[in-house]
Amino acid sequence: MHVAIIMDGNGRWGLQRGLQRTDGHRSGADALEQVVHACLEEKVAYLTVYAFSTENWNRPSAETEFLQSLFSAMIDRARVEFADLDVRFCLYGRRADPIPIWLREKIQKLEEDTADRKTLRLTVCFNYGGHQEILDAAFAAGKGLSPSDERYAPDTFRERFEASLYDDLPPVDLMIRTGGERRLSNFLPWHLGYAELVFLDKLWPDFTPLDLKRCLEEYRSRDRRFGRI
Repeated sequence: MHVAIIMDGNGRWGLQRGLQRTDGHRSGADALEQVVHACLEEKVAYLTVYAFSTENWNRPSAETEFLQSLFSAMIDRARVEFADLDVRFCLYGRRADPIPIWLREKIQKLEEDTADRKTLRLTVCFNYGGHQEILDAAFAAGKGLSPSDERYAPDTFRERFEASLYDDLPPVDLMIRTGGERRLSNFLPWHLGYAELVFLDKLWPDFTPLDLKRCLEEYRSRDRRFGRI
């Protein structure tokens, strides 16, 4: 089971309470920790969350710098909170500027330290854009091939393309978006082709393990035909 979440509404949550947007992001990190534990209880094998898009770099520098610091703090927290849990951590996105080198190294260290864990894979999409991923994968898959190359055959090229995506994520089964918006916002377009979609008005810091359970129940109640009758 692969659950993907667009964790929308952190900044608005803070402002609605007379706080700073950054306070909302901190509370959003707390909500994510609860959801990780809930995924373990619900036997979810893959949890992928949209933390920071390539477009988010257009936000004020004070906020983007805070989000990088918060991500760093979350990595430190994960080392403690998940030390006895079988949770593997992975980054999904461009591992390049403008992510600072110190943060990339910290991310890589946590990935290496949790690589053998099997029960739940927590994938954080950071510096991620779906269109850019597809362009990057298509360029990498086609590099060095001539138009007449047999490796351009549809089945063969599809394999090359999928192997060139940022990582080996399976297709998403259930996509949840909080915050009231009804769009995908450039999130995992290749993986969401047959996903069930659930949109919630609730802001992300208010999302609870019970909300996750209800979303999973909604998913299980749907008839997934995949084009069949």
